[in-house]
Amino acid sequence: MHIEISQKARNDLQLIYDYLCESFGSKVAEDKLQEIKKDINLLGQMPFFGKALFDNLRKLNSGINIIIYEIQNHTVAILHVVDGRSDYARVLFPDVVYDY
Repeated sequence: MHIEISQKARNDLQLIYDYLCESFGSKVAEDKLQEIKKDINLLGQMPFFGKALFDNLRKLNSGINIIIYEIQNHTVAILHVVDGRSDYARVLFPDVVYDY
């Protein structure tokens, strides 16, 4: 399957890289991005490997990060790459009011 990475996901990857580079150095940042890219490429071969959230929305854990994606016809659309420790529901659904 074809893989398409959204601008939001590209921004997420840049933020991850910048944070890791500043906190741990460029080698750690580059290794982590390679790990995430490897997992994204895996989705091109096995798009249903990740866990279904609802409708076409799915997620795949990549270390402490989570790749959020949709399967659209013959394309895996990468929507976001978020820190799994964060409240990523707020990233995915910013207009929803949360009561917790």
